[in-house]
Amino acid sequence: MNLSEITQEQYNDIFPVPYHIFNSVKFNELNKYKCEQVNYLLFQDKKKRLGLIIGRNNNSVSSPFSAPFGCFSFKDEQIDIKIIEKSIRVLDFYIREKKISSIKFILPPLCYNISFLSKLINALKRNDYNILYIDLNHIFKTSFLDENYINKIYHNARKNLNIALKENLSFIKTEDINLVYNIISENRKTRGLPLMMTFEQVRETINIIKYDAFVVKFDNDYIASALIYHVAEKIVQVIYWGDIPEFSSKKTMNFLSYKVFEFYKKAGIEIIDIGPSSQFGIPNYGLCDFKESIGCLIDSKFIFNKNILNIDFVNYTRVFLDKSWEWLNDKEIRELTMTPEFTKEQQETFFLSLPQRENYFIKGIKFNDKPIGACGLKNITENCGEYWGYIGEKEFWGQGIGKEIVKYIVTVAEEKGLKSIWLNVSQNNERAKNLYLKFGFYVETINDDKIIMRYNI
Repeated sequence: MNLSEITQEQYNDIFPVPYHIFNSVKFNELNKYKCEQVNYLLFQDKKKRLGLIIGRNNNSVSSPFSAPFGCFSFKDEQIDIKIIEKSIRVLDFYIREKKISSIKFILPPLCYNISFLSKLINALKRNDYNILYIDLNHIFKTSFLDENYINKIYHNARKNLNIALKENLSFIKTEDINLVYNIISENRKTRGLPLMMTFEQVRETINIIKYDAFVVKFDNDYIASALIYHVAEKIVQVIYWGDIPEFSSKKTMNFLSYKVFEFYKKAGIEIIDIGPSSQFGIPNYGLCDFKESIGCLIDSKFIFNKNILNIDFVNYTRVFLDKSWEWLNDKEIRELTMTPEFTKEQQETFFLSLPQRENYFIKGIKFNDKPIGACGLKNITENCGEYWGYIGEKEFWGQGIGKEIVKYIVTVAEEKGLKSIWLNVSQNNERAKNLYLKFGFYVETINDDKIIMRYNI
């Protein structure tokens, strides 16, 4: 798998209609002033596979950098999970090469593409991305709206909607964005809540995104409004909705939500994304109760982050040769790596032979610029090679570095066109065995005190 930085024009040609609007070039270009740098990344092998738009601020990157959600876009939604895993691994190397310390992803709610997002969540978690939190995101499926809708919703919602329907309320689709925004602004101000977008930002965004705007009118007063984006095929998202609190006794939000559901049911929309009802994973109980009372379901929205270890794979110099004498003569390390005893002369002969050995690949490992170990492939043939690697500085054991070493060698094997890699591991090396099993190696044979494991690329 290869990763390359491409221009916004190239990215737009490859992903002209991403599966949600927040992954589009036009949306990210509109908001690029909110970060220091925007990069458009393409993941490809023989085919173009995935795309990713990231924004950089200080020493961190994120996707999205200014949107409800973002993360990867696919060229083919039937993409295999192994392709996703390979893309995540090369992304990690890219991030490390750029000296970036952390990365954050906010994924769309599962309803946007449950198959792709489920595979992505699985792959991120297994590649050491941490779930920062899980937001509760409410959606309304318009199939729920039928002739029995009022009888299916919660008792209090049914009572409130019946009150609203007896009032002299009108539901109007409008082009007056200023009116819509002012009602929302008044709602947020009265409730002491922030309004995340200025009117100018709203105006700029609706110039590039299909939208609908609605108001609720009582006599001569406009008392509620909603701004809704078309964000994916047959999915719309409520960006803002709210009422003027002094008219809340008329149950305007029950009326507004019902009419919005009715409007999109007739329009052929399948899902209305009402948005999160939690912040940093902490539920807003009032919002949860209201949304669920009117027939909404919860669809989780996962937020991942990863702190990037400062690991470098460098040329195996005499610095590493000298350290290897120390490391591999440690009794514990020698037993765990199943290294036979050797002399200085044998070590020197080995080092001098490296430039001529086409079936051998070796790298030194540095962590925070300190030599800590070595890794590589040996016995390389046309189709496979034998993995080896160790951390010689014991203070760095158990910090996740071992998994990064395996990832690196698997990527090297992929670049060499190998179909698999195999390794020998001691029966007594529980830490290593667990690492390899979690990574996807399987036991091929067991010989006395040694296990042979294989990973298919």
